[in-house]
Amino acid sequence: MTPDDADPIGKPLDRVDGRLKVTGAARYAADAQPANVAYGVLVTSTIARGKVESIDMSAAEKVPGVLAVLTHRNAPRIPGREEVRGTPDPAGRPMEPVQDDAVHHKGQAVAVVVADTFERATQAAALVRVTYREERAATDVAAAAQAALPGSKGDDGGSGKPKVYERGDADRALADAAVRVEQTYTIPAEHHNPMEPHATVALWDGSKLTL
Repeated sequence: MTPDDADPIGKPLDRVDGRLKVTGAARYAADAQPANVAYGVLVTSTIARGKVESIDMSAAEKVPGVLAVLTHRNAPRIPGREEVRGTPDPAGRPMEPVQDDAVHHKGQAVAVVVADTFERATQAAALVRVTYREERAATDVAAAAQAALPGSKGDDGGSGKPKVYERGDADRALADAAVRVEQTYTIPAEHHNPMEPHATVALWDGSKLTL
């Protein structure tokens, strides 16, 4: 094999899993079917920012096969969260849906419907009625950056401030430059479209959990 033959750039290549995917033989997470599996379907927020004021689960709970409707009022608490309840979450802390009434973005999970089939869970989730106290969303990146939280603890000896690294003198270099170009660029949102749906299968075996 010559060096040119080994260079894949610009050449069509077959995916290792290509045939499996186009023939429907590829297995995804949702294809796993443990015995007595229950299905959870998310109810997602229709606002970008605000608070959940009320959740009416009565119609959803009447759907045959529904096992539970979890919201921030009845969902199990995530360990360690109680210590920060009532205070702003520290920067860098993962968002923990269905733990409080705060809505941080459109499409955030505000409830989870659990049923004995996926179809029944989907039907019940569509019957959950949520009312919100909507707040003004941050849509300007530059303005949001000015109001952003400082770095998380641990970045600078636990001070809560981000590390500062300086090298050279950018202002002086720009002032002395023979040519200077100033321009602002923005990039529109881009979404990939995976063949596999978002799904997780959880299986308990005593104290062992397999995801």
